[in-house]
Amino acid sequence: MRTKLYLIILIYLAAHNFFNPFGAISGMTSKFMFYLLSLIGLWFAFISKKRVVNYPQKSYKMIMFGIVISVFSVWLNYDQSLSVSIITSLPYIFGYSFLYILLKFSPDIDFLFKFIKALVICSSLIYLANLLSFPNTVFGEGKEEYDMSRGFVRLGVSMIEIVVFYMFYSIRQYQSSKEKKWIFWAILTGVLVLFSLTRQVILFGFAFSILMILQNSKLWKKILMICVLVGVYQFVLPQIPIYKSMME
Repeated sequence: MRTKLYLIILIYLAAHNFFNPFGAISGMTSKFMFYLLSLIGLWFAFISKKRVVNYPQKSYKMIMFGIVISVFSVWLNYDQSLSVSIITSLPYIFGYSFLYILLKFSPDIDFLFKFIKALVICSSLIYLANLLSFPNTVFGEGKEEYDMSRGFVRLGVSMIEIVVFYMFYSIRQYQSSKEKKWIFWAILTGVLVLFSLTRQVILFGFAFSILMILQNSKLWKKILMICVLVGVYQFVLPQIPIYKSMME
């Protein structure tokens, strides 16, 4: 079981280029490692006798079938070689195959949440390290020019999908347990979402967070919160330079 847990961790980290310290890992190397580790994981998954837990199999198969169809569609209709079509689809094939590996390995749920928390901590430290070292880059590949059009340097937040998920999880955990540590995690992930400077991530991330907070609130609290949000949207946000830059 320990080998399978290590494989899960390595596959995910390989998909993120092991955070690419000082740009030392080339894109080709990281892809090769991701594909190789994924193949090893799939092999262990295929030979495993453990039954897969119930999941939407038809939807999953349709996604995989759609990827395969897209390969042949591009090959036949856009004069792209079949080999190139297959190579460009590999990240998606192996990416969605990771779900199958997780289902077959069935890791302990506590392990998964500890791993996710560790990834959030890594994301925070990566962003802080890159911000403090700017214009040099500690994690990832450096750029000749950085996007400053949104009122602040857009460094990007690593693993933003994990950060958003953990923000939702922290809100729900605080609602159920009232433990103050979850306020810290909700604030930390919320700050990272803001510093992603990605409009869609910020909009949907905070919109769903607000809906979660208001879900079990009394009617007067919902009305009060809506009034506050409208006021902030109309009078506060337009005065913030970063917000104005993002809306331009």
